[in-house]
Amino acid sequence: MSRYLKAAACSLLCMLALLGCGEAKLPEHIEVNTLSVSRDGKVAAYLVSDFEKEYYDIGELTSMAMEEAAAYNTEHAAGNGTPVVVEKVETLEDGTSRVRISYQYDSADTFNGFNEGDLFFGTVSEAVSAGYPVEAGSLESVTGGAAADGAKVSGKHVLITDEKAFIYCPYKVAYLSKGAVLNADGSVDTTGTDGSCVILMAK
Repeated sequence: MSRYLKAAACSLLCMLALLGCGEAKLPEHIEVNTLSVSRDGKVAAYLVSDFEKEYYDIGELTSMAMEEAAAYNTEHAAGNGTPVVVEKVETLEDGTSRVRISYQYDSADTFNGFNEGDLFFGTVSEAVSAGYPVEAGSLESVTGGAAADGAKVSGKHVLITDEKAFIYCPYKVAYLSKGAVLNADGSVDTTGTDGSCVILMAK
């Protein structure tokens, strides 16, 4: 390969790396309650909990999860795919009695309806229009603790939730509400928050 082709290849790799920058990647092994939101608003949820083997076996738990999803889909499907998908029900390989149920949701609204939860993903202006108060001055920078500038965040993406989990966002996290912690892999730990957590992204 000529030095010119090598330079072009290096430039392409750098560009691809930059394009992927900012989005926290899910770990290979998920052992805590975890939510991941994609740029198109789809939600992946991983529910980790103790498994009472004396009451259920993994097959029965799988059937229960599938039946709940099927009932929801029958009532809410609009002909454009399946709102809730149960991807997998499995025991954790850590010597405990815990299980992990992996779900895929076609939107935050579906996640909320199925779980009776509160999850919003969109721009700050969309959040305000939907009735979510976003007080930029109460959000702290993940790099220095400075408050967000309310005049500059309306077009930025925000994730708001009352879920206590590790949250993986589609863009780099810039500001967090009190009690939330930015993990080393770019995800946000909301387990220490009181009430809803606001995650403001860099774009």
